Amino acid sequence: MSKAFTMIEIIFVIVILGILAAIAVPKFAATRSDAEISRGIMSIGVIVADVTNYVVSNGTTSSDLSIMSHTANSLVNTSEATLDVGNKKVTIKIDNVDCVDISVITTASNENLDVRLVAAGSSNVLCQKVQDNIDVTTYNIPLRGSLVVE
Repeated sequence: MSKAFTMIEIIFVIVILGILAAIAVPKFAATRSDAEISRGIMSIGVIVADVTNYVVSNGTTSSDLSIMSHTANSLVNTSEATLDVGNKKVTIKIDNVDCVDISVITTASNENLDVRLVAAGSSNVLCQKVQDNIDVTTYNIPLRGSLVVE
């Protein structure tokens, strides 16, 4: 009796491994996409909370959102967001596509935190899924001025 594997046994093992790989690889890819979407949504929520906490703590806003939010600062440093200090805005990138703007809008009597979708209906699937999960109507948040109840 031989102690080696026959060619048929080796072929069966290779076929079985190929089938398992064909099933597992798409599952792992989908999990990565879901994680990227969740991370984008969570980052937006954290930046909004950071900015509102900064304003409550300091009684003022800064023209630099990366000063008001550690998360925004981290995303800018890793090129996952762009900072526009002149417009008090940070643009979140999802899958290297500008996806969501978070900005402080200043008028004569008020300052509001605003979240807007960039290129709504984007052809980028991950960005579109992030945008589908954000209700921008809930994000016109008064920070300072006549709309804030003290």
